[in-house]
Amino acid sequence: WAGTSKGIFNFGGAFATYGANQTPSCVRFTDRIRGVEGLWIGTDSGLLRQSTSGSIEALDGSLLPGYDPNTGTSPRVNFAVRVDGQIWVGTSHGVGRYELNGEPAGALQGVFDEPVDVLSFEQYGQDIWLGTANHGLRRRNDAGQWEPPYTTASTSDFLVSNQITGLAIRGDILWISTPS
Repeated sequence: WAGTSKGIFNFGGAFATYGANQTPSCVRFTDRIRGVEGLWIGTDSGLLRQSTSGSIEALDGSLLPGYDPNTGTSPRVNFAVRVDGQIWVGTSHGVGRYELNGEPAGALQGVFDEPVDVLSFEQYGQDIWLGTANHGLRRRNDAGQWEPPYTTASTSDFLVSNQITGLAIRGDILWISTPS
């Protein structure tokens, strides 16, 4: 699957196209989530999901951080991952949660005290790492507690930018991608 500003395209097996008229805004990512049917699609204005019949449906974004009740617009969704029996989505204003069936479960509490653009996610055992656009790196330890943020001010010896564009774990090493 490939997501573009013109829609979503499937190049494996039978060719399938979901054009821009079926995806309301620019596609940020497409992903299959283990144990959950269908394709999950993050856009500039919320989360879509491909149903088992193949149609695309917009998921209710009213409980996501950054939802605008005046316009009914959901925030940009940067990723979706399965964590502890839920789907976590990184948005332009924090982390939201959905049940596996696509029902909204609200914002993730206790992580950020202001709107934060969450760009990346990585899990290592019970540890969870979140990379942000301008607020450094956040970690939930194996006890389920969120630690203070890692920023250039608090970790000048290893974090070169507060903009974390990607995360990856190889063995016991956390690789951090930044623009600097």
